[in-house]
Amino acid sequence: MQSTSALYNTILAGNHRKEIKVNIAGTDYGMEALTGVKITRSLFGNGSPELGLATAGEITLSLYADSAEVPRMAEIRPYVRLNDGAGQVSEWLPRGVFYTDTRSADASGLLTLTGYDAMLKAERTQPWSELVWPAADLAVVREIATILGVTVDSKTVSRMTGAFPIPMPVQYTMRETLKFIAALYGGSFTLTDRNTLLLVPLWSLGSTADVTVTGGMGRLSLSPAFPACTGVRFLIDDETEVFAGTESGYVYEISCP
Repeated sequence: MQSTSALYNTILAGNHRKEIKVNIAGTDYGMEALTGVKITRSLFGNGSPELGLATAGEITLSLYADSAEVPRMAEIRPYVRLNDGAGQVSEWLPRGVFYTDTRSADASGLLTLTGYDAMLKAERTQPWSELVWPAADLAVVREIATILGVTVDSKTVSRMTGAFPIPMPVQYTMRETLKFIAALYGGSFTLTDRNTLLLVPLWSLGSTADVTVTGGMGRLSLSPAFPACTGVRFLIDDETEVFAGTESGYVYEISCP
């Protein structure tokens, strides 16, 4: 959730429309140029109750623009605001930071871009570290966030109280390290609209376990309630596992060396 102004909340309570703009490599493109914007974030797989993930957000947009004006790997920053149609508009709210992955243009000049957020930058081993290993889990998350160019969300800090010692991840990517740490807290990592690294434990989603699986500009889709969990199996390696609970219901299997 983002903090919004009193004006935003007032406009939201009445008749209004949503306006979108996208900043690409420092240039703003408004409603007159955009023909479609879709943002997708999946926290727990494709609606299935998976844990220990570090999911990347995706944006797909189409606009009329000269492809020469949009550099490759351009930074994409979408925003949304409310307009009451009577002269009042709210502040622009950020909807994340993405980086262009693919681009194509048709004969009419319509440019289509697909991009992903900074989580994909974690698909490599850690290039440097100033930590003393084994290091506390939160310290590891903070350092990875610094490398990715994002900040750690305040909710992540308040939730990560276990101070689990993490060995130096010499054979794992940063994304795998985030996954393993998320598994220790029964959740997954994602990047928020404000480009902060957020740990979302399954228990934080409420007793009905409804999960946001897709998000668009003003559209959210909720998955059905997850089945009851009766057991958890941590897969340490090919031969070692730790199991708690019973197998009478849904059993979470989580890779966590």
